[in-house]
Amino acid sequence: MTAIATKPEATDTGLAHRAAQMAAFGQHSDEIAERLMAEGTEPDLAHYVADMVGGDDTRVLSFESDTQDEPVSLGGSKIYGAVLCLCGIVATIISYYRSVPEGTVYIAAGAILGGLAIFIRGLFLDE
Repeated sequence: MTAIATKPEATDTGLAHRAAQMAAFGQHSDEIAERLMAEGTEPDLAHYVADMVGGDDTRVLSFESDTQDEPVSLGGSKIYGAVLCLCGIVATIISYYRSVPEGTVYIAAGAILGGLAIFIRGLFLDE
């Protein structure tokens, strides 16, 4: 049995995530609210979440905190990206040294390139 939240403060992240996905696909807040109500969400909560993630005139999602007056930082994305890239490099080096008799080397390209991309994004977006 699924409990339905009665207060906007009690919204689960799944509900907000579904609403944000609908807004990203270009649905207006009224359409989002109708779909959430069809899924069993209370009307007041559905309209609150729909208005929160995307209005009729905007397509940019804003998740600003009520307690902060400044934009939300990405946190330590430069550090996270550098660590991810370094782990990919270390995994590739370990694979190289373990493959000497066999000749098969695994390159952790996803970790290396993903970490590099996160690091570069952090350079430009973090303050």
